[in-house]
Amino acid sequence: MFLPIGRDKCIPAKEVIGIFSISTIASPATGEFMRTAREEGFVAGRIDNAIKSFIVTDDSVYFSALVPDTLRKRSLSRGILWSDQ
Repeated sequence: MFLPIGRDKCIPAKEVIGIFSISTIASPATGEFMRTAREEGFVAGRIDNAIKSFIVTDDSVYFSALVPDTLRKRSLSRGILWSDQ
């Protein structure tokens, strides 16, 4: 199964590790993670004003203009398992 993340982009659902609000990027730990991911070439795309979330997969970080709750609802409607834990 694939998870549509907006802008005509779909990613394999089985590779999704987490979906996070872009507001978490202000935290030092998340900021450091993003810097490292960018330096090592794992970031797909750029942050712009429309970005509301980012999705961490096995081998990439994707940005989405959709809020995490919308991505969660999309995953549920497609039968993709989701846990709040």
